[in-house]
Amino acid sequence: MSEDIVTPTWATVRALKEENQRLREELEALRETSLTAREAQTVRLMLRLKQPRIQATILGRLWRGRNASVVTIAQLMSALYGDNPNGVDDKIVPVYVCKIRRQFGRDCILTVHGTGYKLAAEFAAQLTDILQDATPARAA
Repeated sequence: MSEDIVTPTWATVRALKEENQRLREELEALRETSLTAREAQTVRLMLRLKQPRIQATILGRLWRGRNASVVTIAQLMSALYGDNPNGVDDKIVPVYVCKIRRQFGRDCILTVHGTGYKLAAEFAAQLTDILQDATPARAA
């Protein structure tokens, strides 16, 4: 008779342990797929880009050159197409810049006439915040 009492108890404990493990795994999966507020902001930024690779490349190059006086059209062409633009005219850069301005505001990128472009300080700061918060911390 004591076996009848003990067996369901151990079965219940085992079932509860299995359920606990399953719930822990589900929780971990949710944590892995959940976005922080800053990551969500980064995703929203990227979704606003109509041509993500091209526009993100231009924004990235301008951001890396944010402390310089200007990022030249040649530097932007190199970032986009490397050393081999395959007949792509450098007049395409102003077209892409125009598209970015339509999405983020006319003053987000400043034109340095005859030379190239630079990010407006406020927009550069916003991108810096987004990129720093979206980048995983490196171990010391």
